[in-house]
Amino acid sequence: MTQTQGIEEIATVTPDELLKVLTKMYAQKNPKPFIKGTPGLGKTSVCYQLAEKLGIPRFTFQATLYDPTEIKGLPIFDHDKNIARFLPFEDMPSMDEGLLIIDDLPHAPTQTQNAFMRLVLEGQAGAWNIGGLFPIATGNRALDRAGAKDLQTAIADRFCHINLVADNQSWRKWAIGANVHPSVVAYLGTPLGKEWLNHFDPSQQISATPRSWEMVSHILKAFDGEPTSGLVRTAMMGCVGQEATLKFTGWMKYYD
Repeated sequence: MTQTQGIEEIATVTPDELLKVLTKMYAQKNPKPFIKGTPGLGKTSVCYQLAEKLGIPRFTFQATLYDPTEIKGLPIFDHDKNIARFLPFEDMPSMDEGLLIIDDLPHAPTQTQNAFMRLVLEGQAGAWNIGGLFPIATGNRALDRAGAKDLQTAIADRFCHINLVADNQSWRKWAIGANVHPSVVAYLGTPLGKEWLNHFDPSQQISATPRSWEMVSHILKAFDGEPTSGLVRTAMMGCVGQEATLKFTGWMKYYD
């Protein structure tokens, strides 16, 4: 184990712990968090829970969809002053309270990362002044093979890095409140099912993750009355993969 790997393993939190940490950070408006974790783990979902808990608005920006000039605003020429300036776009929020969630920051080009960093550090980039909004960045790890890159050290040094890990107890609490299908909640609470809550495999396109199990829940609700039919199994395999589906449906037959 390298020193870096050791730090990565130690500096981890569960979703419940992350919610507590973010609550304290929001109260101080510092430090600015960067939440890292495997795809489908629920990084953005915890941010949404924070906004709901505090009763504040939230605004989510997918970093990969923006180029630097879009973040700064629309460039125009001011004929009166003979200078170029920027006009803010309609979707650039500025409020005294709320969250500015910058999703998938490591996936974005370096220039876009730099533009978002100005928002994080100064609260303004070009015509966009975020006011009192609290920025939170999220992203996958480079080792997950999800298209993410390591942040440049100059950018990474500006954040408090938090590594999110799956936790069955935290997920179960959320799932019950979110009306996830009872069979999914029950299975992932069993000794055999617990290991499949977040069975992410970077070498595969489809993995069992908290997000993909939520999709399985939607499938079960749509096909209520025939939960283990061939068609349903096929649909579930497209969410969590073949092995996870066969184990789950085998348990469902026994459970029934």
